[in-house]
Amino acid sequence: MRFKQNMVICIGISLMFLIMFAGNAAANSEAHFPDIVLTQEPGTETNPVGTEHTVTAEVITGLGSPWEDFNVTFEVISGPHVGQNGTNMTNVNGIATWTYEGSIEGVDGIQAHFTDEYLNTWESNVVAKNWIPEQTEIPEFPTIALPIIAVIGLAFFFQRRRN
Repeated sequence: MRFKQNMVICIGISLMFLIMFAGNAAANSEAHFPDIVLTQEPGTETNPVGTEHTVTAEVITGLGSPWEDFNVTFEVISGPHVGQNGTNMTNVNGIATWTYEGSIEGVDGIQAHFTDEYLNTWESNVVAKNWIPEQTEIPEFPTIALPIIAVIGLAFFFQRRRN
């Protein structure tokens, strides 16, 4: 009888350890499936050529926790600026940003990717950036010019009246 009781206790302890380690393994395996999301506000942005544009990538685990200190590479994969790229490290919130300047009109497709500690490469969604021709500003008419023109006009008006 004593042997059976000891056997039941051993099996019970073994099952508890098995459940603990299996649960821990499941949690750890889920944590190693990250998600990388590339964002910009609004979703498709339009800027004139000659200005800068910033894209933000957020790297989170499958459980929603941020991944800190990972190099995220941003790359223009289509459009007039294809091939431009840059790398930035994620901060404590799992966020990395990249800024580049548009020099040619058109629509860029931008994607981010990173490699985890197991050498798996993870890619983000693709966002669009629309570059339009540089806007030429029409110089404003100085506010002082209107009163001066009015005074000169009145001077001519009164001068003609005298004659």
